[in-house]
Amino acid sequence: MTKRILLGVVATALIIAAAYANFYIAPTERTMGVIQRIFYFHAATAWAGEMVFFVCFVANLLYVWKREQKYDWLGVSGAEVGLAFTTVVLITGPILFPVAVGLGINPIHLGILMTVNMEVGLCHPPVGLNLYVASGIAKMGITELTIAVWPWLLTMLAFLGIVTYVPELSLWLPRMLGMM
Repeated sequence: MTKRILLGVVATALIIAAAYANFYIAPTERTMGVIQRIFYFHAATAWAGEMVFFVCFVANLLYVWKREQKYDWLGVSGAEVGLAFTTVVLITGPILFPVAVGLGINPIHLGILMTVNMEVGLCHPPVGLNLYVASGIAKMGITELTIAVWPWLLTMLAFLGIVTYVPELSLWLPRMLGMM
């Protein structure tokens, strides 16, 4: 039990450190200014909420199948954490949209940027939720897994840069389908 408490304290400290770095250490973006910082927070929060709801779904299936109390507890905990994450997303989303539209960013492009940013945030050390899930599944340490993930993370960052600065990549299909 003390190991779980220690891991919980360490995870909480890392989340607080990431939030502090987001709001106080990361440089201010030249075009969007301080508003850009919301992207760092909003995208990762949405993905974390989705992942926790998926864990809740799997835990509930396992509980129905095996009738073990631990799966029920995991499902309930996942639902509570997922609700906390999605509440944060619902609060910050309406802040982002008008600012982005005011800056001339297409809403479809904004949604794709947020999704790709969330994907990168989930695989990025030190608080990427997918790293911890993959670590548990692969029975690898976080450090070892982080080293193995770097080529994929660099590929995702390159893709994020391309999608960010070439909006046509995310807008060609909606235009072709007559949605714009």
